[in-house]
Amino acid sequence: MNKLKNEITNYFNEIGSSDEVAKKAYRAAQVQNLYKEAIKHVYGDSAFLVLEKTNAVYIMNENDKKKIIIYTCDSMVHADLDSKQEFIKMWLGEHGEIIDKFELLASKLGMRRQFPYKEDVAQMKKSLETQYEFLQIKNDKQHTLTQEEIDSINLKIDKIDNKELKKALKALIK
Repeated sequence: MNKLKNEITNYFNEIGSSDEVAKKAYRAAQVQNLYKEAIKHVYGDSAFLVLEKTNAVYIMNENDKKKIIIYTCDSMVHADLDSKQEFIKMWLGEHGEIIDKFELLASKLGMRRQFPYKEDVAQMKKSLETQYEFLQIKNDKQHTLTQEEIDSINLKIDKIDNKELKKALKALIK
């Protein structure tokens, strides 16, 4: 995979200035992917909650310093990203993007209709549904769990790494 990445990077570095649009498109895709991977690393199984409310991500050079600009349409996601910005910057730095400034902006007008991670979010949700299939009740009727079912679910919940998710699931089955 790294070999392919290096070859693609070399190709775009060799493209002349006449293909500036191709270079910008490649860079935009690269930034979006880096951000997605950083969010997956920082948020784990909950990453889809942040990505589904992210409308755009840019990394720009400003006075020989790099800044990341993230547009989001949800104030809760905005606040959480703000609290985790150092973790995100650190992950990006470990992957070649040294970020000096972290800027969060509220999406407005047409920006609120952009969801670049829509397919990724759908795939993450489907993966979680499959992974935690034991939490789904197969019929529409109200179902009271037996002690055996509760014990079985608790054993499976205990294997989950994400502490917040684990706590929420335990509260749900009580």
